[in-house]
Amino acid sequence: MVRLLPKPRGRAAKRRLAPSIGRDLAARWILKQVQDDGIRDVSFACAHGSSAATEMLGKADMPLDSMLDSSALSSMAINDQIANVESSCRAYLDLLRSAPADPRERQLLLATALDHLCAAYNQTSDVEPDSTDVDAPRTDMKQFGGQAASSFPELGFYPQVHPLEGFEQEIGQGWGLDDLTDIASDLAEVLWFLDQRRVNDAIWQFRWGYENHWGHHLHNLRRYLHNLLYWG
Repeated sequence: MVRLLPKPRGRAAKRRLAPSIGRDLAARWILKQVQDDGIRDVSFACAHGSSAATEMLGKADMPLDSMLDSSALSSMAINDQIANVESSCRAYLDLLRSAPADPRERQLLLATALDHLCAAYNQTSDVEPDSTDVDAPRTDMKQFGGQAASSFPELGFYPQVHPLEGFEQEIGQGWGLDDLTDIASDLAEVLWFLDQRRVNDAIWQFRWGYENHWGHHLHNLRRYLHNLLYWG
């Protein structure tokens, strides 16, 4: 039995209610930049209405004004997140298109690319999407599957069990090429949103996919890779 994780379609189907827990972190990041740059007259009152930002400004004895609007302040906090997401997605897709000939070398590069994707997820804020009715175009799964088979032909089937389904469950199979393909497809959708300058949509898509689809493929594949590299 091969466990193939279903890929949900449609933003409306994926919609969830989640608080923006990164707001106060963003306020702290903005305050640090202002202090480092020696800027004195910057408004934090519009930084998502964060009480933490206002309190911090009071302690820092920094006057408030309206020189920067909320969108400008938000973009300061999110630039590094977007750079990390975009670079990690592109690095993975570039490797899938053209991997080194040596199996161990390309497996090490793949392990690093997967680790960078995990790091990018952990460095993003939990945001709400700008819309629920805009979907990225369907990706070419056949193209990504061909790239996976060409670049990593050694990544075949591996035994797999669900860690929450107990000890009596049937042993299933994961498939390295399916993992590679599904990760690529989801990341290509994230990049489409970035190319359209839909920043919140891109981050939301990236985070949702990690939590519900491509992240499962990533961790299954990463464990398989670890055993190939160090225990095979």
